Amino acid sequence: MTCNNETVFSDNDVSYVVISLQGPSVSVHDVESPGKYQCLDGHNAQITCMRLMPSTGLLSLRNSGTDTDPVVITSSMDHTIRLWRKMGSNRRVMALRTLRGHLGPVATLSNNLLGGQYGKPTLASGGMDGTIRLWNLSSGQKRGSSPLVKTFHGHEFAVKQLVVAEYNPSLLLSAGKDSKLRVWDVTSTSTGALVGSIKRPGIPVGLACKGSMCFVAGGSSLMLVDIRSMLNITTIGAHECGILNFCMPASGNLVCTGGAEKSAKLWDLRNVEEPYATLGGHEGDVSFVHMDYYKVVTGGSGSAAGAIQYRDYSNCTVPIRQDVLGDFQEESSKFWETSFLDAGTATNGVED
Repeated sequence: MTCNNETVFSDNDVSYVVISLQGPSVSVHDVESPGKYQCLDGHNAQITCMRLMPSTGLLSLRNSGTDTDPVVITSSMDHTIRLWRKMGSNRRVMALRTLRGHLGPVATLSNNLLGGQYGKPTLASGGMDGTIRLWNLSSGQKRGSSPLVKTFHGHEFAVKQLVVAEYNPSLLLSAGKDSKLRVWDVTSTSTGALVGSIKRPGIPVGLACKGSMCFVAGGSSLMLVDIRSMLNITTIGAHECGILNFCMPASGNLVCTGGAEKSAKLWDLRNVEEPYATLGGHEGDVSFVHMDYYKVVTGGSGSAAGAIQYRDYSNCTVPIRQDVLGDFQEESSKFWETSFLDAGTATNGVED
């Protein structure tokens, strides 16, 4: 990755990748036709966050695509949130709806929809002014009614991260520039929606949930908090020069962190005194990390030609490099020989 503001994501059930550039535009690339892409214009200022959400049950979407088409949601410095989706016979991605209600720039969006079995699908957004707003995206919403249903106040500065609790979809976790981690019960009908709060050192750069545990990264460390008691379970002193990102798979005990000292690190949560492995080879900050059952992927702003490095767990100190065009460079590695990889389910050894 060549710039910190670039965001790339795709979905296993769709054949396109969405890229947010440094500006108000979104680029949609067709995986099946590498040279084919579509530029989405609609925002009037820089895009700050993007999410990919399932379309089932969402507002005004019943006749605008197939049931398998997800919805792309973007937030922007222009105070708005936009919903996009593939539509029509030509299958072009088009704007579906614009959500207005923030009084300032929108900083971030929740990683998932709130509600689940407890209520209607709800999107959370965080503003630069420290407010959190909830939006009803239910297809049963009355015509002409505003989708904005609630506004939470509590953070002193910009909201940096929003995550839905894994064990309870009615709980929303927020991390702000004020270094506070807060937990909100979105089903509360009173002013007592705030049910927990804890302060940690540094501005948060990442937030994730695993069961009733919350991981929050910021400053030079990664902190593990029990959401039920809001107690700090453990703190990993990950990167002396600053932690920039982290990732953990859905299962297992390994966590990957990226830092400002040209390296990423793997940590075993059962023993956090020393890193399980240090992943070097980068020329600058490691601002992008990904980890799943098969591989570890790291990238940074200083990587030559936007190189991304793939590693396996058994040989994680020897990278395979892939440039932005998808061409693999000849380097020694045991990645494709690892027993973690099922060659029948992946192309070129990469499962995504």
